[in-house]
Formats: sequence, structure tokens, C-alpha cells
Amino acid sequence: MNNNSNQPGEFDAVLGGEAPPPVSAVVLGGIEGVKNRLQSSVVEVQVAALSEAFNYGDVGLDLVIDALKNSSQQVKRIVAMFLRERGGEKGKQALLAVNPWLFFTKIDNYNFEDFKPDIGITSWFNTAYAVDFKSLNLLLKDLKINKIEALICEIWGYYNNYDTYFFNFINTISDNY
Repeated sequence: MNNNSNQPGEFDAVLGGEAPPPVSAVVLGGIEGVKNRLQSSVVEVQVAALSEAFNYGDVGLDLVIDALKNSSQQVKRIVAMFLRERGGEKGKQALLAVNPWLFFTKIDNYNFEDFKPDIGITSWFNTAYAVDFKSLNLLLKDLKINKIEALICEIWGYYNNYDTYFFNFINTISDNY
């Protein structure tokens, strides 16, 4: 990685044509670009910046950890997911230090959506699809099934046969994979 902050790094975008940028020009991007985008009020911009921060080693990881302490609940939830999946040991320790509950993925972390077979899987990131046994079979045939992060299996109302219905769900899923 280049130590000159005025020169583009591996993950920086450079705008321009055939002429090189002026020697005194500042590169838009790098870790400073990430820090700048984290100040945005647009959640999507913050999330993209946080995802990019992992490209900058420990300095980027520290930015992600700081965002865990200084962000909205919506961003905090995504930061927790990033740290669980990409933060390594340091990220997981930060989750435990800030709020041990953030270390775990809970069903409350997902947006709930009823699966509608006529529409299919439309969103999968941070979405838990609710299915009954009949719609489960249709869901499993959807081409985007491998993108699903969570399922809510509707078996309430079957109190006397709860175990049977639960194992029917499990067996149906395992038979298809």
C-alpha cells in the first residue's frame, strides 16, 4: 500500500482522462474518503463506507468499531453484522464490550416478510421470510432460495402436534439440501 495519502491506493477510484492529476491534487477516496462518507446522513452511504473500511486494515476496522458506538440503531445493527462476519477476533470483542447482545443474531434483527409464492423472493438481505408448511415447499423451489438469511416457520396453532410439525419443517428443508 502506498504511504503517500495524495496517491491513489488499491481500493481508490480515480477520475480523469489521459492527463495525470496535478501533483498537488488530493485523491478522493482512501480512508479519508471513508471517514468523509461516514458523516453522511444517508444510511446507504454510511453502510457502503463501513463496508469499504474493511479494505484499510486495522485503521478501517477501528472506524467500523467507532460506528458501533456512534450510529443510529439501523446502522448499528448492520455494523454488528459486519463485525460478526468480517471483524475477526477484534470485531467480536468490540461487540461484547459495547453490548453483548450485539454479538448474537436474533430474529428481531430481521425485517419480517410473509412469503408470497406468486411474487417469490424479492429481498433477502436482512429479511426473514415467514412460511407455513405449504408455502415452505414453494419457497424451496425459488431460484433465489440460497440467498435467504432466516425463516420463520409458522407452526402455531398446532400445539398438540408441535414436535411433529417442527420436524416436518426440518425434514423438508434438509431433504432439499
